[in-house]
Amino acid sequence: MKPPKISLCGAVILLFCFWNCAERSPVSPLPFEENLEKVNGETTRTSERALVIRNPLGGLIVTGSNARDVLRWSLTKIVSSRGGFAGGNEFAQIALQAATRNDTLFFEIIAPGNSDALKYLCGLALVMPANMACHVVSVGGLVNISNLDTTLSIAGAKYEINIAQHSGSLEVAAMQGSIAVENVLPDSGFCLVNTGQGNIAVKLPGNTSAQLHAYTSNGRVNSSGLVFTHILELSPKTLRATLGEGRGQINLSTAHGDISMQGF
Repeated sequence: MKPPKISLCGAVILLFCFWNCAERSPVSPLPFEENLEKVNGETTRTSERALVIRNPLGGLIVTGSNARDVLRWSLTKIVSSRGGFAGGNEFAQIALQAATRNDTLFFEIIAPGNSDALKYLCGLALVMPANMACHVVSVGGLVNISNLDTTLSIAGAKYEINIAQHSGSLEVAAMQGSIAVENVLPDSGFCLVNTGQGNIAVKLPGNTSAQLHAYTSNGRVNSSGLVFTHILELSPKTLRATLGEGRGQINLSTAHGDISMQGF
């Protein structure tokens, strides 16, 4: 039997159907594969009095210590690759860059920009002198900071922030994310905490001396275990009051979330 003949018109129809199906059913891209490497190192402090940290690639853990001159750090590098992984070459692109200007030490995590084939993440864990001022100016993940005895500031965060056993002035300005703070406020010190969206929980010594202003646009303000010498304004969304002699300043605000204050 002779094979059936396909006319020119039929061939054109088959080609049109093939192209049409190819456009409607694109080939799925290969999935990303995660690859991880950990690197440890240390930096010697000379006369620097403050540290500025920039890590847009991931989270941050900072722990204060009694060591005066050494900052020990650990990088957790994650390279997600699609269609092959060269190994150390990609990991080498992620690095901690240290620089000193005047009396300030700068730590910045650097990496190439993400592409369709490669994505870079990096978590930074740091043990630093507890009496060295710490300023976080960029962070791309969760933040956990503990045991610092000096000025601390965090700006531009988008994820959860936890600050424990902190003694000193404090300023946190987050775009979003819940914030938990345990703070011993010095006389004439400040505790300024703001987030665009998220709850704020603050623990303070019962004998704290400060002017307090807590406000939420959408949520409630609650307090327990604190003794107010004067209450200037009290509503479900606002509390303005004096703690002790009112020497320091505490401002807490969120656009969407609850604010809780607890004495210990």
